[in-house]
Parts: sequence; C-alpha cells; structure tokens
Amino acid sequence: MPEQQHVYFPISALTILPRTAGRFDLFLKRHDEYVLYCHAGDEFGDETASKILDVSEFFVRVDQREEYEQYLAGNLAGMLSDESIPVKERARVFYNISQTVVKNVFETRLPRPYTKDTQIRLRNIVKASMHFFTRPEALRNLSQFISRSYSAYSHSIRVQVLTTSLLQQYPATPRQSLVEAGMGALLHDIGKKELPREILNRPDADCTEEERELFRTHSLKGVQVCQDMELSRLTNQCILFHHERLDGRGYPNGLKSADIPFEVKALSLCDIYDNLTSERPGRPAMSPYKALEYIKDARKSAVSQDLFRKLVKMLSSARLI
Repeated sequence: MPEQQHVYFPISALTILPRTAGRFDLFLKRHDEYVLYCHAGDEFGDETASKILDVSEFFVRVDQREEYEQYLAGNLAGMLSDESIPVKERARVFYNISQTVVKNVFETRLPRPYTKDTQIRLRNIVKASMHFFTRPEALRNLSQFISRSYSAYSHSIRVQVLTTSLLQQYPATPRQSLVEAGMGALLHDIGKKELPREILNRPDADCTEEERELFRTHSLKGVQVCQDMELSRLTNQCILFHHERLDGRGYPNGLKSADIPFEVKALSLCDIYDNLTSERPGRPAMSPYKALEYIKDARKSAVSQDLFRKLVKMLSSARLI
C-alpha cells in the first residue's frame, strides 16, 4: 500500500527520546505529504535533531499506534523511575509529555467558544494539579502505572481535563476543589498497576467472575498505593469512590447519592464518557453522540442528571454532538 494511503496521527516531538528506538515509523509532514523521518527499529537521533529541523510534532501511522504506546510505556516509565536522573529533569519530561495529551483534549474535546480567560483559568488549574506529581514518590508511582498501561494513563489525563472543565460549569466550585478533583482524576485508576496485565488487556466479557472481582479492587488498591503521597481527603475520595453509583450498585462500598461527594460524581460521569469514546479491548470507540445516548438510556440511576445535562451542554458547545 502506498504510504499516502495510510492514516496518521500527530505526536509531540518531546515524546521521542534521544538514543531510543521504537517499533514504529516516524514521519514529518511537508505540505500535504508525509515524509519518512525514521524507520521502525532505527535509533532516534539526538534531541538536537528536532531543533535543527524546527520540528514540534511528528506523525505515526494509526496502524502502529499500539507500538507507539508501548514505546512510551517502556521509555517514559523507565526514565521516571531512573533515580540516576535528577528529579527536576524527570519531572520536566513527565510534565511535557503529559501536556501533549492535555493539549489534544483541549483541541478535540472541549468547547472552542470558551473565552480566553476561561481557557487560561482551566489550564492553570490542570497545571496546578499536575505540579504535585513532580515529587519523587509521585513519579515513582506514576512510572509504575505508565509501565503497566500507557493507554490507562492517557485516559486518566483526559478524565482529569474533562472533570475539571465540567466542574468549572458550576461557578460556586472552589478553585482548591477543582485542583484536588483534578489530582484525583489523574490518579483514579492508579490501583490498576497492582493488577495482572492480562486482566487489563482483556475484554470484560472474556473475564471470569473471579477476575472481575479482582478488577473491582483497583479503587481500594489505588488509595493504598497513594497512602504516602499526602493527598487531600477529596483526592482520596475520588480514587476510592469513582465507581460508586447513585443507586447504590457501585463499588467498593455501595454508597448512594447522598454519600458521594459532588466532585466524585463529576469524575465518575467523565470516566464513563471517556471510556465509551475510546477504543477498549474488544470494543471500538463510540461517537460522542452514541456515548451520551448510552449513558442516558442505561445509566439514569447511576449518574447525576444535572451533571449529565451540563456535560451535554459542554460537548454541544464543542460541536462534538
């Protein structure tokens, strides 16, 4: 198949680490053509190469997305856990690569009509919640999470931005609550690093009941993983309660609506929405419209209807539905 018939997706040049190699081809875009920059398996050049070429982004073929994510999981996680590299440098790499995902959410999933002041405020809140994770113990836990599943990590960042944006639709929400909920969203699935990879990569329909029960322990495991990170009460609640449902059929505690913090309800809704609109093992991504229809029809007793209406309005403004 000629190269021009492939479909490509952009990646930040900052995600390509010098003196590493990936099992994917790397392309530059020149006008309307994609030009091969590096073959799969070849070592990427020194970090100055992108500066010389004035490159801010590369392109990868969609059919090699899994190889790219495996590359990130291995190399990013290895760098974050390498104590021979100064914490400041590891934090810089983590922040830069995370911002690539954040930028994509702002450009593809949030309303363009946002005023400049609103966008700046939202970005600053996301930045403030991310700054916490440049601490050594946080980097260690995040590196283990990323090594287990980069897709779960990028999902968490998307949920962080969506949750913060949704909560910002309520002007009375204190800024500190926005920051703490954002931190909880970024960490909500970190307990999955304690689960076997085969469970994370297998469609739910193919799991045994024992495996499903083990999967349901990830929220409690997440709080245990973070017990030395000095998180706020709200951030811990986001990690522990994000699978609770208003009708009491969630886990781990079977809480009902009155016992679930408002910020956690927002996180839960954004978690469901992003899961539905992302590719999952054994299931293609739904369109935003189909995902909202599913939530409306199947989750009426599980999610806050006021938050749901706010999410629909927010996505409508983004012209996604």
